[in-house]
Amino acid sequence: MQNDAQPGTYKRPPVPSAEESARASWIAPLVAVGVNMFVGKASPDPTVKIVVGLIAGLIILVGIVAALWAIYVASFYGPRKHIFPAVIGMALNACIVLIVVTAFQTVSRLKAEHEAQVREIPAVAQQPDNVPDRY
Repeated sequence: MQNDAQPGTYKRPPVPSAEESARASWIAPLVAVGVNMFVGKASPDPTVKIVVGLIAGLIILVGIVAALWAIYVASFYGPRKHIFPAVIGMALNACIVLIVVTAFQTVSRLKAEHEAQVREIPAVAQQPDNVPDRY
């Protein structure tokens, strides 16, 4: 059996494609938002909303990992044209994470302000049942 490979050529082993990872990185946030909008809003049950939110968060996490993988693979092994969609996907995922973190911080700040205002209200105003009728 004769080896057909020439001495000066070397073929790299196949590497996972950056194209699929880059595509998944920008599609993942769109799917997560769609799932949250259509499934989360359709059900009045809070448990369903929590589960849908966790699933959407997992999809966002998969998108971030796919973007990082696509950037790594494309920069070292594959065609560099797949870096741009991966960066777009990373930016979309980062924007959604930033919006969620900002929303949680704003809600916690508003809750703390509301609790501080409730503490400042006199006890009579807090319990109107104990106040005798004026008329």
